[in-house]
Amino acid sequence: MIFDVTDPLAPTFVDYANPRSTSDATGDLAPEGLVLIPNAQSPDGKYYLVVANEVSSTLTVYEIGGATVDIEAPLASPVFQLFPNPAQEQVTLDLRGMGGAKQVRLLGLDGRVLHQQTAPAGLERLNLPLQQLAAGVYVVEVVSAQGRAQQRLIVR
Repeated sequence: MIFDVTDPLAPTFVDYANPRSTSDATGDLAPEGLVLIPNAQSPDGKYYLVVANEVSSTLTVYEIGGATVDIEAPLASPVFQLFPNPAQEQVTLDLRGMGGAKQVRLLGLDGRVLHQQTAPAGLERLNLPLQQLAAGVYVVEVVSAQGRAQQRLIVR
């Protein structure tokens, strides 16, 4: 099954792809390994998902469209702490490494802003609620006069 997870809070069904025959043992059988080819590494600038099929000894290549954040790109060195990570119901940001007022944003991997708030100067810790998020990988970004820092956040 293929789902559009552009909005992690509201995934939508896109399609069902079954490249194997239901009448005999042909087609792609027993998917075993997955490899994401980021757009920066593909020859045509598109994302691809390569599936290795164990029983049929075949490879299946799917083009993935619409992604705007390269999940392989290194994020900036954090100057704030994020804990616990992985998290479930809330995550705490220790903002002592960033002075002044700060803009805090929670981003989906597609770059969409899922939550945004301002942390006033002097605030050392900020709790972000996560109850409305689906399990997955997100990016927490903090912007202040000192610059921008990002960290990956895993929500279980």
